[in-house]
Amino acid sequence: MTHTNGKRWALTGPCSHNILFPEAPVGSSRNCSSRSATGGQTPSPLQWAESVKNIGGKLEIAYFDNMAHAAFLGPLSLGQNTWSSGETFGSSTGASDAARAEFLKAMLDFIDRNK
Repeated sequence: MTHTNGKRWALTGPCSHNILFPEAPVGSSRNCSSRSATGGQTPSPLQWAESVKNIGGKLEIAYFDNMAHAAFLGPLSLGQNTWSSGETFGSSTGASDAARAEFLKAMLDFIDRNK
C-alpha cells in the first residue's frame, strides 16, 4: 500500500488486491483488480471521488471527528495492524454515538438535496 500522509483517504494499493465479484457494484475493480491490470495501483478514495465527479456524479466529502472505517460497526476502537508487507497502518473502526448521529444527519441532508 502507498501511504503518503497517514490518512486513509490517501491510501492506494496494488490492483491485484482489489476484488471484482458479481454481488457488488462495479467500481474501480472494473479496470483495476486481480483479473485486470494486476500491475497497477488502485485509486485513492480522493482520486476515486474526482473520477465520479468527472462523469457527473454527485458526492460530497466530509470529515467527521471520532469516526473511523465501518462507523456503524460499534464503538470507536483506535488501533493499528501490520500488513504482510511489513508496513503498519491505522486500523480503527467504529464511531462515537455523536459522530454517527452527525454523519447520518449529513447523509440524509445530502439525499434530500439531491432527490
